Amino acid sequence: MRKSIYLALFLLTMSSPFVAFVQNVSNISYINNRQYIDGLPVFTEEDLAMFKDLPEVEMSERLKGRNLPVFVDNSQQPYMRSIFNQSGLECGQAAGVAYLYTYEVNRLRNLPSNVNDNLYPTHFVFNWSNSGSGSAAAFSTVGIL
Repeated sequence: MRKSIYLALFLLTMSSPFVAFVQNVSNISYINNRQYIDGLPVFTEEDLAMFKDLPEVEMSERLKGRNLPVFVDNSQQPYMRSIFNQSGLECGQAAGVAYLYTYEVNRLRNLPSNVNDNLYPTHFVFNWSNSGSGSAAAFSTVGIL
């Protein structure tokens, strides 16, 4: 269930209108009848089918009635890594691996993210994504790994 919540939050974050607004489409290509924009595949109905099978999140009454803070500044937590400049087409990996995965693993292990040995790089998933091509992948595949 926790994995489904994280995946849903990640997808909502990455598919917001803001992200679409700041992306600049500069290179559209076709490989094996599949459209790619800036080297990343465009979603097909088959790609989207995996989201239909995600279980619906059910919250307990205790959680439904819980008061949440107005805001949380995770940058004040020792698990949040410092801001960095991504290279290439790694926005999904920067968000999903370098920030989110690093934060979660370090929080669970109670490790600070100001130590290089405790940081996960954006290219951490490259050998598992995009059929092992060694390049960035669509953000939807990063959370599945």
